[in-house]
Amino acid sequence: MFTSTNQAPADIAIIEPPPEIRSSVKKTALLVSWKVAEIERKIMAISKDTEDFNFLRKSDPYHAFYQNMLAEYRALNQYIDGPDPLANLKGDAQPRPPATLPEGFSTQKELSTVDLTAKYVARYGVDFWLHLYRKEHMNPQFEFLTPADSKFEYFDQVAVSSSEFIKRSEKLTSARMEIVIEGFFYYLHRLEELRIQKEGMEKAPDKIKLSASVGGGDGRFAHIKDEDLPLLKHPMTWKNFLSETERQPAMLPLGSQLALLQVQQEQQEKS
Repeated sequence: MFTSTNQAPADIAIIEPPPEIRSSVKKTALLVSWKVAEIERKIMAISKDTEDFNFLRKSDPYHAFYQNMLAEYRALNQYIDGPDPLANLKGDAQPRPPATLPEGFSTQKELSTVDLTAKYVARYGVDFWLHLYRKEHMNPQFEFLTPADSKFEYFDQVAVSSSEFIKRSEKLTSARMEIVIEGFFYYLHRLEELRIQKEGMEKAPDKIKLSASVGGGDGRFAHIKDEDLPLLKHPMTWKNFLSETERQPAMLPLGSQLALLQVQQEQQEKS
């Protein structure tokens, strides 16, 4: 009988499976993260006499990788059609109807971009915000990064609220922040891919093909050193998520942080 946990324990090493197994692990984690009706029973039924889905067993060496992918997909799913991020942080987890968006937003994609960016700011601080702004300030998709934009207040509120339960990173060099930015755009692209896949799954749930591949394993990050690979992780993976007892004070609003940076810069110029 297959059993599963919500996440891999912190003391369990995550071993990445070979390509022929990895695609099945990722697709299964994706389907389970969506809570597709009876998907686990379907998996167990079709794999009862094979070893194709041994990674669902706690004893399997690839189980921790499966759990890590499951946590990652669940984190991404919240940007597709999950509860209002601000309401959830305040203890009100009532789902927001898909057609209802915060004031000033016209599409779910627009909201997803703001929410994901805010989570990255909660993890990597004001440096991420300024770094991304310098790169994308002429891109209409990122107008919300500008304090004068109507969506900035919402973006700032989600970042500040999220900073209480997302473990903060140490200060990074500009080169390492570039790696974080690369990971950010990877997840932003995957959000759109997942939304398209989910729409197809909802229209034809009986056409599930567990052998289908879902991203990764294509060498796109081969240029990054092993010690820098953790910078590519989603900010809300289980290692970065703080429990109720571990929560930290919220960071200052971005406008206040920017003002402090400007004061510090002026003092440095005078000295």
